[in-house]
Amino acid sequence: MWNRNNTEENTFSTSFLKFKELRLDYRLSPRLLRALPAVRELSLGVYATNLFCLTDFPQYDPEAGMVNDGSIHAGIEAMTYPMTRSYGFNVKLSF
Repeated sequence: MWNRNNTEENTFSTSFLKFKELRLDYRLSPRLLRALPAVRELSLGVYATNLFCLTDFPQYDPEAGMVNDGSIHAGIEAMTYPMTRSYGFNVKLSF
Protein backbone atom coordinates (compact mmCIF):
# COMPACT_ATOMS: atom_id res chain seq x y z
CA MET A 1 0.00 0.00 0.00
CA TRP A 2 1.33 3.41 -0.92
CA ASN A 3 1.28 6.19 1.58
CA ARG A 4 -0.56 9.30 0.44
CA ASN A 5 2.40 11.68 0.36
CA ASN A 6 2.54 13.78 -2.77
CA THR A 7 5.88 12.42 -3.98
CA GLU A 8 7.14 11.21 -7.33
CA GLU A 9 7.02 7.52 -6.39
CA ASN A 10 3.32 7.92 -5.49
CA THR A 11 2.40 9.67 -8.76
CA PHE A 12 1.20 7.53 -11.67
CA SER A 13 0.08 8.13 -15.22
CA THR A 14 -3.65 7.64 -15.61
CA SER A 15 -3.64 7.39 -19.39
CA PHE A 16 -5.85 4.54 -20.54
CA LEU A 17 -7.88 3.00 -23.34
CA LYS A 18 -11.26 1.75 -22.18
CA PHE A 19 -13.92 -0.11 -24.19
CA LYS A 20 -17.03 0.94 -22.28
CA GLU A 21 -19.88 -0.28 -24.49
CA LEU A 22 -20.52 -2.40 -27.54
CA ARG A 23 -24.02 -2.58 -28.97
CA LEU A 24 -25.24 -4.34 -32.11
CA ASP A 25 -28.88 -4.01 -33.20
CA TYR A 26 -30.65 -5.45 -36.21
CA ARG A 27 -34.14 -4.53 -37.40
CA LEU A 28 -35.89 -7.19 -39.45
CA SER A 29 -37.25 -6.04 -42.79
CA PRO A 30 -41.03 -5.77 -43.26
CA ARG A 31 -40.79 -8.49 -45.91
CA LEU A 32 -39.58 -10.97 -43.28
CA LEU A 33 -42.37 -9.95 -40.91
CA ARG A 34 -45.20 -10.86 -43.31
CA ALA A 35 -45.49 -14.22 -41.55
CA LEU A 36 -46.40 -12.38 -38.33
CA PRO A 37 -49.26 -10.05 -39.34
CA ALA A 38 -49.72 -8.61 -35.83
CA VAL A 39 -46.10 -7.46 -35.61
CA ARG A 40 -45.24 -4.17 -37.38
CA GLU A 41 -41.60 -4.00 -36.33
CA LEU A 42 -39.11 -6.40 -34.74
CA SER A 43 -35.53 -5.67 -33.78
CA LEU A 44 -32.95 -7.79 -32.00
CA GLY A 45 -29.78 -6.68 -30.31
CA VAL A 46 -26.89 -7.67 -28.09
CA TYR A 47 -24.72 -5.52 -25.87
CA ALA A 48 -21.69 -5.71 -23.61
CA THR A 49 -20.37 -3.06 -21.21
CA ASN A 50 -16.93 -2.52 -19.69
CA LEU A 51 -15.17 -5.02 -21.91
CA PHE A 52 -11.61 -4.00 -21.07
CA CYS A 53 -9.34 -1.23 -19.85
CA LEU A 54 -5.71 -1.00 -20.99
CA THR A 55 -3.55 1.05 -18.62
CA ASP A 56 -0.31 1.02 -16.64
CA PHE A 57 -2.14 2.48 -13.63
CA PRO A 58 -1.52 0.11 -10.69
CA GLN A 59 -5.08 0.23 -9.31
CA TYR A 60 -8.37 -0.92 -10.81
CA ASP A 61 -9.85 2.10 -12.59
CA PRO A 62 -7.99 5.24 -13.70
CA GLU A 63 -11.27 7.19 -13.95
CA ALA A 64 -12.19 6.68 -10.30
CA GLY A 65 -11.73 9.31 -7.64
CA MET A 66 -11.72 9.36 -3.87
CA VAL A 67 -14.92 10.29 -2.02
CA ASN A 68 -14.45 11.97 1.35
CA ASP A 69 -17.30 13.56 3.31
CA GLY A 70 -19.47 13.72 0.20
CA SER A 71 -16.79 15.46 -1.89
CA ILE A 72 -15.19 13.77 -4.90
CA HIS A 73 -11.45 14.28 -5.20
CA ALA A 74 -10.59 13.54 -8.84
CA GLY A 75 -7.18 12.01 -9.47
CA ILE A 76 -6.82 10.45 -6.02
CA GLU A 77 -7.27 6.69 -6.05
CA ALA A 78 -8.74 5.10 -2.95
CA MET A 79 -8.88 1.43 -3.97
CA THR A 80 -12.23 1.38 -5.77
CA TYR A 81 -13.65 -1.87 -7.06
CA PRO A 82 -13.11 -2.84 -10.72
CA MET A 83 -15.74 -1.95 -13.31
CA THR A 84 -18.61 -4.42 -13.54
CA ARG A 85 -18.77 -6.20 -16.88
CA SER A 86 -22.20 -7.05 -18.22
CA TYR A 87 -23.70 -8.75 -21.26
CA GLY A 88 -27.27 -8.87 -22.49
CA PHE A 89 -29.73 -8.90 -25.35
CA ASN A 90 -32.71 -6.82 -26.46
CA VAL A 91 -35.92 -7.66 -28.25
CA LYS A 92 -38.14 -4.79 -29.42
CA LEU A 93 -41.61 -5.48 -30.80
CA SER A 94 -44.08 -3.00 -32.23
CA PHE A 95 -47.69 -4.11 -32.82
